[in-house]
Amino acid sequence: MKYLKENKGAGIVFLITIVLIFFQNLIAKYYGEINSLVCIIILMIGLIFTVIIYRVKRDKKNSHFII
Repeated sequence: MKYLKENKGAGIVFLITIVLIFFQNLIAKYYGEINSLVCIIILMIGLIFTVIIYRVKRDKKNSHFII
């Protein structure tokens, strides 16, 4: 938990991942397993890009990628 407090980006990603897993179960009930997996993969890719953009903007001074 200390790691999550120090790195808020990682904490946010962790929480969103838990929420996505929860939603994946709901999506699976209505649309089937394969469609739910596709949705989760698309959301995770979007999340990764969001984190990268956020980190790059924040670390403009240092100008190196931190994921």
